[in-house]
Amino acid sequence: MRLITKEDIFEMVHKSSLDLNVNIETIDPDMEFMQQGLDSLDLANLLFAIESEFEVDLSDVLAGDSEWKTLNSLVDIINKLLQEKMGINK
Repeated sequence: MRLITKEDIFEMVHKSSLDLNVNIETIDPDMEFMQQGLDSLDLANLLFAIESEFEVDLSDVLAGDSEWKTLNSLVDIINKLLQEKMGINK
């Protein structure tokens, strides 16, 4: 198990059957997803795919929270969860 990068998310989207309203590689990693054309269905599908691919549970972290609304913040959250699974406290 290792930490991930935004490129890992790009690769996951390409190899999966996700049909997003935007090309994931054109997303500004510091701009909110919704401002870039992803709708709520896109986000739900993306999050479910991330949970499956990286074996993390995002439900508690993402419930009603605004800190995950950019690609970079989402990568940070996933890496924090991965570190917890690996027993690494950061």
